Amino acid sequence: LRLIDVPEAAAGIAGSPQLEVYQLSTADPESVEDALEALLGDDPTVNISADEDNGFIVAIARPPQQATIRATIEQIQKDSREVDVIRLANVDPQVAVLAINKLFGGTGDEPDPKAPRVDADVASRSLLVRGSKSQVEQIRALLRKLGEGDEDSAARTARSRERVRLL
Repeated sequence: LRLIDVPEAAAGIAGSPQLEVYQLSTADPESVEDALEALLGDDPTVNISADEDNGFIVAIARPPQQATIRATIEQIQKDSREVDVIRLANVDPQVAVLAINKLFGGTGDEPDPKAPRVDADVASRSLLVRGSKSQVEQIRALLRKLGEGDEDSAARTARSRERVRLL
């Protein structure tokens, strides 16, 4: 009876440790593993490991700890990076790229790894932006201050330039 009647068994299957695999889209697996171990490291029933090659976190823990792990990973990845195309009507795309890179520190000997990635497409007068949602919004605000309107006015200006021939 002493061998069978243990407190951990009283919790049943629902309270037993479970294996969960979490896919990371933007966060670094090693830094997420460090954060989770700092948060749950004193609990001997929690085992966390990172697969850096595939971007996974593997966690063996009880359901309450799994909920904490899930919430922590969601919080870390909340401001994930996105890709956006911004059409320009008034500002030269190369000038816009220079201004954005200077604003976010994306140039120099050691560019900021958190800075958005911005490329100019001169032929279509647009910017290709990859950054967090807040960075994309800041870039749009900067372009408005530089004289750009909204997307509709950029599209109208681009269509009107299609009918002009320069000889």
